[in-house]
Amino acid sequence: MFNSSFVSFTLKLLEGVLYSISLGGKCLVLCLPFSLFCAFLFKKENLVTKSFLSILDVVIALPNQLLLLSIAGVSGGSIGAILISIFITQVPGLIRHLRVYVIQAHSYEYVEAARALGASRLRLFFVHIIPRLFLPLSISALSLLKRVILSESLLMFLGLGFDPLTPSLGRLLSEGRSYLFLSPERFLLPALLLFLLLYILQSVCDRFSSLFDPKGVRYL
Repeated sequence: MFNSSFVSFTLKLLEGVLYSISLGGKCLVLCLPFSLFCAFLFKKENLVTKSFLSILDVVIALPNQLLLLSIAGVSGGSIGAILISIFITQVPGLIRHLRVYVIQAHSYEYVEAARALGASRLRLFFVHIIPRLFLPLSISALSLLKRVILSESLLMFLGLGFDPLTPSLGRLLSEGRSYLFLSPERFLLPALLLFLLLYILQSVCDRFSSLFDPKGVRYL
């Protein structure tokens, strides 16, 4: 028979996994459409695009985790702070990445033919462009979800989360440090779950990559 404390801890682990996935979903809804919109908006080469891309390059060049911790620390401990921190650190690279495939999708002959035949921008976007971006968007979403879960766990582990009672894997890892020699499973189980979650997401990304690239080279 399992004692009540083990059952309670197991429920916290499950809540932590669900919380990480739900927060990742919120970040996807926030980051992916905005990044895709910017990729379309700045697909043409001009002075404005070059200036915008230069700003993105500066943000991308900064140490990602250090920037994440700095923004989260300055903006305060709240769910909004976590979302803003992840948004600022992840969106620039995502825009850069998606812009390549947006430009590539516009260069296909059947897209140019549809444009020459008078197809509207909405028709071009939904009928001809978006289907060509399905795999890049899917892999970008999975890769972003993996980075969000890792970033959220890091912030919660360091005590930068918005609620100390949040059932986060990062918070459970932080609490488990105190019991590492008395009850090691309180640290090892959250660590194992976090590893498995990230491993599964990376494996799915690699699988999609092999479908997108016949050589099987990792996509992200």
